[in-house]
Amino acid sequence: MKQILVAFAPLTITLSIIAPVLAAPVALASDNSDYAGEFKIRTETKLYPKPRMDVAPIATLAAGEKVTLSGKQESVLAEAVDSKGRKGWVSIQDIAWR
Repeated sequence: MKQILVAFAPLTITLSIIAPVLAAPVALASDNSDYAGEFKIRTETKLYPKPRMDVAPIATLAAGEKVTLSGKQESVLAEAVDSKGRKGWVSIQDIAWR
């Protein structure tokens, strides 16, 4: 554990930083039945090959397009199969929740 001392007159704060948390995060998808089934895309979005938005998308999904969600969720992304059979990850913020 690394400690950083931050001093502001008249206040001194010690922040503890745990090094493994700052390292590259390990993506652990969790199963969530709220994110399972057939839904429509609410607004144009991207389909990503991994549960990360810092990679090149494999497709752009149009508003109204149907996707089938598997129930796996990682952060703000849910695993999906689009209407053309492409499997990837979409933002849960861009799903029309019935």
